[in-house]
Amino acid sequence: MSEDLIMFDRDTHVLKRNRAALHFPNDNAIIYNAANNLISRLDELKVGFSSILVIGYNSVVAKLLKKFLNVKLVVQTDIAEKMIKKAITEDALEDKQSLKIIADEEWLPFSEESFDVIIDFFTLHWINDLPGALLQIKRTLKPNGFFFASFFGGETLMELKQSIAEAEKKIESKITKRVSPFVDIRQAGSLLQRAGFSNPVVDKDNFAIKFHSVNDLMQTIRRIGETNTLNKRKTTFTRKETFYELEKIYKKNFMSNDNQINATIEILNITAW
Repeated sequence: MSEDLIMFDRDTHVLKRNRAALHFPNDNAIIYNAANNLISRLDELKVGFSSILVIGYNSVVAKLLKKFLNVKLVVQTDIAEKMIKKAITEDALEDKQSLKIIADEEWLPFSEESFDVIIDFFTLHWINDLPGALLQIKRTLKPNGFFFASFFGGETLMELKQSIAEAEKKIESKITKRVSPFVDIRQAGSLLQRAGFSNPVVDKDNFAIKFHSVNDLMQTIRRIGETNTLNKRKTTFTRKETFYELEKIYKKNFMSNDNQINATIEILNITAW
């Protein structure tokens, strides 16, 4: 792949995901609601399937999969070793045959037509070669298999992106990339069709979450392993003056009536076969 197309620093992504595994907040509203929504879509199929691959470990997803009594095998993968160790320790699927594998979602280590269902939980927005990854997922599905995914969409953290840009421009006379770009709903549908999915459905959930401060927001992003890993990101610490200006701009433009700040979250949901 051309270096110009390698947007994300995958080594840094692994480090941050390993760090997040130590104190991952399974009760986080973003994660919990997305997991429940994704599994409810799977439940609506009302068809039999015996094998599931879950890309991107999350214990909420794992626990919800226990309800599918006919499923004989669940394979859980994650790019981060500590996430897989967490999966082994929690063992939310103790009553099913379950494999936990360290695997890069850009290079799935499975043969063709291996799974009835593939679930990707919040990894697609960190992949450099998204068309290639979707092709691998399609190849790994059995004929008439189903693919479900949830990941962050283009409107996520739009308030933070706007406020950072204004603060940097005012204090440092420049603007750097502090928040990763996200795929929008039309791009997602087009990529799925290119990968060979004949009936892709992409919808979105938009909602606002309240935080006490910008620091509170950033700490939450860090705890779930979603901080910036762009190759061209700024790697030095934010100047104190810039951060103070960021807080001031954010509160001026996006504070709610209860003196908390709002952060938009957009989650794209994929159902494809």
